Amino acid sequence: LYVYRHPYEGAGTLWRQVFTQVMVAVYFFVAVMGCLLGIKRFEAALLLTPLAVGVLVFHALAGRLLERPLTLPASREAAAMDAYTLQQQQQQQQQDDEEGAAATNNNSRSSSGAQ
Repeated sequence: LYVYRHPYEGAGTLWRQVFTQVMVAVYFFVAVMGCLLGIKRFEAALLLTPLAVGVLVFHALAGRLLERPLTLPASREAAAMDAYTLQQQQQQQQQDDEEGAAATNNNSRSSSGAQ
């Protein structure tokens, strides 16, 4: 069984964008329905006003409720990101050490040959 694991996960940050887009679509729906019912001279069209207020309140409360968990990464994901960063730094350090050792060997050979 092959499982691909990304080195970094978004930790749910896409949800904020999707939630906002869905809520904008609901706002348009309420506005269009209000206009259509008003054009048709439907007497109960004013009942959409509490719905519009309820949608605004829901958007504000849900956004506030979900804001903190979305701004803080989960401890498991944070630990995974730290381990990944540490691994990348160690690999970079190892490459730098190898390049430095190769340069030192080349310099010592060229100075030995010049004597």
